Amino acid sequence: PQAAFATGLFMVLIYGKALNATHHWFAVLVTLLAVRINLPRMTETSIAWSGALLGLAAFFNQVHGAAAMLGFAVFLCLRAKRSGLAAMAAARDVAVLVFAFALVLLCSSAYYLKTVGLGKLWYCLAVRVFAFAAGNSHRTFGLPVGGVGALPYLAIYLLLPVIYGISLWLCWRSRKNAAFPWNEVTLLSLIGLCLFLDVAVSINWLR
Repeated sequence: PQAAFATGLFMVLIYGKALNATHHWFAVLVTLLAVRINLPRMTETSIAWSGALLGLAAFFNQVHGAAAMLGFAVFLCLRAKRSGLAAMAAARDVAVLVFAFALVLLCSSAYYLKTVGLGKLWYCLAVRVFAFAAGNSHRTFGLPVGGVGALPYLAIYLLLPVIYGISLWLCWRSRKNAAFPWNEVTLLSLIGLCLFLDVAVSINWLR
């Protein structure tokens, strides 16, 4: 019931305001798939698949994909520390994740690399994003309406950091509790937090 309620809120309050097939939604959808395949049981194979899916997410939206991969890598390091694994085990898992991510992103971008070259592609995907896109919507917070009508949107903006903060605090407090679904909650919270910080750099309701 709680999952269905959260899904309903998202569909009505958020997606219902923008019924279009924007690349932001595709990137987030693929990111959620990357998380989902690791929830029942995490193995090197599932981590590799997650890295590949995050590489595909980065093809749709390079910043979202990179932010999600960073959150996943941090989770792998924390998971190894919590489980008492050696540092090399965490490094191996992160290497598998990053290699699969880079391989899929490279393959999906091969046409553009061949057509315009690495320098131009890097400028379009990284330099221009951080030089021009960041900060463009700070004055209005990217809100589609003003006045009282902006309150529901501001509520969503404020709820996100609060929810992620509470979730991560619960993960820290319950890190030694075997009954707590630590992997699931921590992975979702870290990736969600990284995606939120990515959006917060240049706030926009669609993002």
